[in-house]
Amino acid sequence: MDQIKKLSENERKKIVSMLMSSHDTEANTSLSFTEERFSNGFFCPHCGCVENIVKFGKSPNGEQRFKCKNCGKTFIAKTNTIFCGSHKSFDLWMKFLECMVDQFSIRKTAVICDINTHTAFVWRHKVLDAIASYNESKKLKGVIEADETFFRVSYKGSRNLPEGRKAKKRGTPAEQNGLSKEQVCVECAIDRNGNKVSEIVSLGPADTKTLHEVLDDKIIRGAIFCTDGFRTYGLYAEDNFGYIKHVVVNEEKRKNGIYHINHVNAYHSFIKLFVGKFRGVSTKYLQNYLEWCNTAYGVSGESVKKLNIVKPAVGSSFAKKWEEIGDRPSLPVAA
Repeated sequence: MDQIKKLSENERKKIVSMLMSSHDTEANTSLSFTEERFSNGFFCPHCGCVENIVKFGKSPNGEQRFKCKNCGKTFIAKTNTIFCGSHKSFDLWMKFLECMVDQFSIRKTAVICDINTHTAFVWRHKVLDAIASYNESKKLKGVIEADETFFRVSYKGSRNLPEGRKAKKRGTPAEQNGLSKEQVCVECAIDRNGNKVSEIVSLGPADTKTLHEVLDDKIIRGAIFCTDGFRTYGLYAEDNFGYIKHVVVNEEKRKNGIYHINHVNAYHSFIKLFVGKFRGVSTKYLQNYLEWCNTAYGVSGESVKKLNIVKPAVGSSFAKKWEEIGDRPSLPVAA
């Protein structure tokens, strides 16, 4: 304030103009968000009703509030989105989402956005949980390639380790050779249209039961299921006889006519490189990073990448609090 008093009249007018311009930008961003979220008409974020919604005054910060006469609850445009409960501006959130598009670390993002590293961490997983919710409705059809990849189990950041399990530094070799319960299995499937599924399914190799849990609701009838010779895929295909056609790709020939598993193997490589950028991801949060991979793989252009993150953030129903994010189990699959 002392420095402002020393400014000339013209310099003070410039400051006022700058502040007014900043306010207008924030208002325009807020309006753009509201239009995007309700582009198909107003609906209640609580019950989904599209009728009997009326204006219901303003919130303390001046945002338009609405009331649903169906469930009796009130809401604003940000209700049940990642922005709900946040006191930060839309402009700051957009800057944060741009940092996610650029795949910056938590520390670098916190510096750019001038926020605490804990806040940056919470925001990241708010966004990734919203993306996961948005991806749940996606289906696979036509020619589908499936294969599994593995990550070492990591308890990074966990305060309570399993009994008998000592803390390890990243990069410490596994105690058992080959596939074991020290590794978590990620089942991946991708169709020729670019739709993808990647999900943590088990410790060690997957079984038929876990494949049913992951893939049954994702595959549209009449699909052609391309896999390697892993016996579990054959058993899964037998269970779905008449629903899908199974094509086994010989490991030596690597191709069966037009059928192969090159796309899913390329996706495995991308996942490994992507997750590796973050210098060790806890198994607790690995699924979120797999969802992030799905938004980034096979797309080009910063605007498209940003859309892949912003659209789920706006369109997904999200009502989780930090406690729900932080209290998830250290090991998301049965030991």
